[in-house]
Amino acid sequence: MSSDLIKENHRYLKACILYEALQKIPIFDSYRSFCDTVGHDAMGYPDFEFWYYRFYHGNRDLDYDWSVDPKPKTIMDIPAISMAKIAEYLDPVERTRIRSMNRAIKAVADSIPPVFEKIEIIVSDSSMSWWLNDKRFSCDKKGSGCTLYRPYCSKVEKRDTCHIKKGLEHLAPVLKMPNIQVNHFSLRLYDKTLNRDDFLPATFNAKSVHIYGQTTNQVAQFLSAMTPGHLESISLDVSMFGRENKRIIFDTDQFKLAKSVEFKFLWTINVKDLVHFSHLNRFKCRLISDNAVEDVPRIRDMISTFEEFESCELEFSIVGGRCRMRKFAEALGEEIPIGAQPMKITHWSVDPEAKTLVDMPVVLMNKVAKYLDPVERTYLRSMNHAIKAVADTFPPVFEKIEVSVSDSSLYWKLNNQSFSCSNNGNGCSLKKPNSSKVEKSEEFYIKKGLEYLAPVLKMPNIQVNFLSLYLPDEILNPDDLLPASFNAQSVYIYSKNTNEVVQFLSKLTPGYLESISLKLMCEMGRENYGIIFETDQFKQAKSFEYKSFWVSFTVNDLLNFSHLKSFKCRLRSENAFQDVPRIRDMISTFDEFESCELEFRGRWDSVPMREFVEALGEKIPIGPLKEGEKLTITHYYRIPESRESLVFKITDDETRCHVGIRKIR
Repeated sequence: MSSDLIKENHRYLKACILYEALQKIPIFDSYRSFCDTVGHDAMGYPDFEFWYYRFYHGNRDLDYDWSVDPKPKTIMDIPAISMAKIAEYLDPVERTRIRSMNRAIKAVADSIPPVFEKIEIIVSDSSMSWWLNDKRFSCDKKGSGCTLYRPYCSKVEKRDTCHIKKGLEHLAPVLKMPNIQVNHFSLRLYDKTLNRDDFLPATFNAKSVHIYGQTTNQVAQFLSAMTPGHLESISLDVSMFGRENKRIIFDTDQFKLAKSVEFKFLWTINVKDLVHFSHLNRFKCRLISDNAVEDVPRIRDMISTFEEFESCELEFSIVGGRCRMRKFAEALGEEIPIGAQPMKITHWSVDPEAKTLVDMPVVLMNKVAKYLDPVERTYLRSMNHAIKAVADTFPPVFEKIEVSVSDSSLYWKLNNQSFSCSNNGNGCSLKKPNSSKVEKSEEFYIKKGLEYLAPVLKMPNIQVNFLSLYLPDEILNPDDLLPASFNAQSVYIYSKNTNEVVQFLSKLTPGYLESISLKLMCEMGRENYGIIFETDQFKQAKSFEYKSFWVSFTVNDLLNFSHLKSFKCRLRSENAFQDVPRIRDMISTFDEFESCELEFRGRWDSVPMREFVEALGEKIPIGPLKEGEKLTITHYYRIPESRESLVFKITDDETRCHVGIRKIR
């Protein structure tokens, strides 16, 4: 059957949909096949969707009257939070479509700043075309009206209005979207009549721009709409008849704050105008000279003073002259072989005095330091005061720093780079990852190691995600190693006694430090651990772990944990039936609490698992366990006057039990 006959009979249309549903072809593919077969105007997607799913679920009545059904939901019935999620996963071009539907949806779409990779616009007296990323739109002049083409519409729309006016109705709202950002914006104007205010906002966030206009004034007008500072790269072109004074370009903030500028072929620059390019990283232009012998050395000397300069491309021409390349080369002192027609000559402008690293301009030194990782910058800053100052302008951020001290060696690791300084009898041996040699010294191994390690840890604004201090011997002073305030996000300290732990802990910046893990190695650590709770570092932490075979906290100590999100420690009780409900009630009042792990011990002659479980009102099952299996009990406690609960997971481990507690909502 022809598609026209099918479109005229609704039963035939439904039979086509039934066929697709019986094949169990996905609905989007089915609708595409349906439209390709009978035409895109045969049935809208909402109607197709209704019949497809009705047939798909076994209802095969082709004459069903669905007007008696409840009114179907529209996009306006979607909750705002769901609409925001839909808009979030659309690309910028798709969001421009939904924002034109109504004000509510427009507000949702505009809550997500649109970022386009490229927008290109071409305007002439016969057509207006524009690209939003890879989607092309056009409005072409047809007699007294125009035709509009859009990529998401199969029909060409005809209108009675001017092609530019009609095109701007669709384009201008896109370009004036709040906070719009464009990586590359291209504008080609073959018409003098178009005004900047017709389609661009007062400030337009483009990172790179190309503008072709009929006059310099027109180019400057549209350039002035770009946000100064945000705009990095400028490319300008003008018609053969519009080359007026270029100084109006040089005077714009957009040009003064750009990093790269290109003037196309028809725009020539005088040598004296190069002074305006001193702030640029790169530029490309056509340069004209009256006297190559005078101007070429001027060009060389002028560019050599540009601190931000990286590279440029110049098309050099001489007024009324020929042999431009020969004259340029000779002005630089280069000889051209007689009779040769050279295509390329390389000239090196060399300073007679050899330069050192210290002679490098500060701006280049900054670039070198910027692209080094924190460990590499520690080498750079040890060279001299000037380079140290440059390196220290970049706050060093380390993923981890580990320090281990014993009575025979000092070992440290900066990210994945390992260093060590070991006692060898008469002195020490130093190993560095960037050197194949082992350096020997007569100095004490800790003193020598600290000459390298301490300057790193005392770098200005240093930040460390994880700091580990392994200190089994009391031979290191905190002041020798750490500054007064050290920015570590997480810390692990292993030491002999609590006093040394607190000394090192107090060096870390309170508030910045989120996670604390402490371990005491032997019986010597059984002093007053309460001094840890008194530190600002503990009071402002979010997570705390304490490991010691010799020290167990009491239930009363838990009061100090009320500000923590998570903690892990050993807990001892003389009376589980009294203490366990206290633990539960106490933790249920901790506002920030998320989870904890407790190693619970009762009296030496008790069975802590049974005591803990029965104190919570749970019963222990009777019967043997499988081989290797440990008894685990789960207990739920609803916090009074709250929608939150505590979940206890208690596991037996002979003389102690492990208790995991977490809060659920």
